[in-house]
Amino acid sequence: MQTLERLHAELGGQILENKEEAQRLAGQMLHVEAVIKMLDPTYNLRRISVKRRKPNPWFKRGTLFRSAVDAPR
Repeated sequence: MQTLERLHAELGGQILENKEEAQRLAGQMLHVEAVIKMLDPTYNLRRISVKRRKPNPWFKRGTLFRSAVDAPR
């Protein structure tokens, strides 16, 4: 039971940290949007799509390209 209680407490702490990180990132996005609007007030911010990175589970970044370039050699 003690281990489960400790795990529960750690998970709760991680959730709080992630919420704080999300607030910090949201603030940074607002700053970037403000600069975009300063440079071009007519720019439509809704056109900017969110990019999600999904790492390839089979190859590390850059190794597949190097292998493809080495193959013709």
